[in-house]
Amino acid sequence: MNSTALFFLTFFTAILLFGCDPPTPAHLPDRKQIAELKEDAKKGDAEAQYKLSQVYRYGVGRQLGTPQDSSKADKLENEAAKQGHALARQRKKEREEMYDRYDRESEKETKERGW
Repeated sequence: MNSTALFFLTFFTAILLFGCDPPTPAHLPDRKQIAELKEDAKKGDAEAQYKLSQVYRYGVGRQLGTPQDSSKADKLENEAAKQGHALARQRKKEREEMYDRYDRESEKETKERGW
């Protein structure tokens, strides 16, 4: 991955995780912060579950033991949504709508092609 792509990946990940502040080393989770998020998420902290889901979704901490893993991200996001976390609920709804749309389009294409 070239340095420009890495910069933009870091930039947009920081925006998604921590708001609109520019990315600085202080804004990206380090090993200690990720460990704390994991610990708090296991205890049922909805905010930690949501933040950790985003770390897994975008693979922010690949070198820190949290590679990109959509299934872990979905599970954590769902747990946070069950507890009423607003962003997690919104993301879950968007994800479900996307899957429904994909299923409908897939079914339509299957019928059109006579499979």
